[in-house]
Parts: sequence; C-alpha cells; structure tokens
Amino acid sequence: MVAVIDFGSQYTQLIARRIRELKIFCRIFPSSVSFETLKDSNISVVVLSGGPGHIPHLDNIDFDRRILEHFYILGICYGMQMTAKYFGGEVVPGDKREYGETVFYPDTSDRIFKGISEETIVWMSHWDSVSKLPENFKVIGRTKNTKIAAMRSNDGRVYGFQFHPEVVHTREGTTILKNFLYDVCNLKPV
Repeated sequence: MVAVIDFGSQYTQLIARRIRELKIFCRIFPSSVSFETLKDSNISVVVLSGGPGHIPHLDNIDFDRRILEHFYILGICYGMQMTAKYFGGEVVPGDKREYGETVFYPDTSDRIFKGISEETIVWMSHWDSVSKLPENFKVIGRTKNTKIAAMRSNDGRVYGFQFHPEVVHTREGTTILKNFLYDVCNLKPV
C-alpha cells in the first residue's frame, strides 16, 4: 500500500487519484502521521506531497522523520526539498519563481524515466529549490532554471521531483509515476 502524506498541497487528492488509476491502493495521511501508524497499516511506499511551506522552517514541521528511513520515498516539490534537507542537502530560496510548463531534461538511463523523452514538459510551481544534494544522492533531471529538478539516492530507495508528475500538464507524468510504483517499488496492480 502507498501512503500519500499531505503537507497542504492543492494536489494531494490528485496524487492519490493518479496512484489509484494505476490500480495501486493508497491512502492519504496528515503530515503528523507516525512511523508506527504507517508500519501498522502495511505501507511500503510513501509519497510526500508538495505544500505552501518553506524548507528553512523545517524544524517547525510536525513530521516523524523516521518515515524517511524505512520506506520507498517519492518527494514531490516541497516533499523533495524536505527530503533533501533531512538527508543533509541544502535548500535555498530561488532567484526566480518557476511556475508553469517547463522543459525538463531527465536522465533517461534511470529506471524511473524508462520510456520518457529526452526532453519533456513538466509542471513546476516553486520558489525554493535544492541547491546542494545530500551525500549519496545524484541528479537525475534538470530544467533551464533548476539544476537539481530530480534526484535519487544511490541505493534507489528515495526519489525527489521538483515538478508535479500528477498533473496533466506534465505530459509524461503518468508513465513516470507508473515507473516509480511498478519498476522502482515493485508494486503490482490489483
């Protein structure tokens, strides 16, 4: 089962809908959910939503950080920034807000981007961005304005996207989510 953790994103329900359309059971939890609750709910994958917050205020978030250590993780937008910060990366306010359709250049050798075009359109909506990767992470996608628009841990358990794969404006978003759920997390549609 997949847990979608809500950090106040306008797209949380849409993330859950896209996962369900891929025939994977998922449930939305508040950001205050405990590690034990997820473990007891038979969760194996956690998707961290976007949100209106800013990472410099990370200490003010009611979030059980043990979650990041024990499940497959996909951080989207704010979720990516929070994940990067937790693992020792740096997040800074951007010089320019990146909002709207943006050309994205994925590392198509990564299994999460299997079958994705070398240049594709994604939907961005952020001020802050990851400026320095955590140790044992690598960049797997960029845009003209964001050098770290997608990242993953070297062990392949933790992924982060600065863009929103759940919205229709991300042209190959469904394929990216499918690759994450089926190929990275080894989930089977029901």
